[in-house]
Amino acid sequence: MISQGDTFRAANFDGDIDSHLLIIISDPQKNPNKLVLVVLTTWEIYKDDSCILQLGDHPFVKHPTCVKYNGFSKTISVEQLELVISQKKLVQKERVSQEVLQKILKGACETKFLPNCLWLVLNEQELVD
Repeated sequence: MISQGDTFRAANFDGDIDSHLLIIISDPQKNPNKLVLVVLTTWEIYKDDSCILQLGDHPFVKHPTCVKYNGFSKTISVEQLELVISQKKLVQKERVSQEVLQKILKGACETKFLPNCLWLVLNEQELVD
């Protein structure tokens, strides 16, 4: 069962899928047809600083890491995600804690990079202000 806070990583880093950690920040129970995913990437001074995670926030995080809110410009469905998982293109990893999820959602309210169509899904689910 796909849930909010689930994380995934590409099974084969040579493929077309980004090797960074993907996180579901929307609630699949509220809308399984529109999942909002974000990407974790190494933070650098020129990148979005709306949500920076530190060592200890998640096992994937080994150094200052930021959330890339525009890593996906559209939503996908639970069915589409499950298909990619069944094709062994993505591997499920450890979920983010509720605390980290809330920090990411807070950053979604502050960033200027979250595509409007994704913000609307989060707003409909009352996850952002």
